[in-house]
Amino acid sequence: MNLISQPLDFEIEYPEADGEPMSESDQTRDYLIYGIKALRHYFRNRADVYVSGNLFIDC
Repeated sequence: MNLISQPLDFEIEYPEADGEPMSESDQTRDYLIYGIKALRHYFRNRADVYVSGNLFIDC
């Protein structure tokens, strides 16, 4: 594993403070659906596990 030993010369800015939801691509949606299906299959015999995805909760 390589670690960066010096700080970056610039700050990385992630667009999250404009109040608008982040867009998703078709590929992102497909990965989410695959992950949900895989986890539901993995936990299919567990009544104490709930699997879902992309639930937006605004507090």
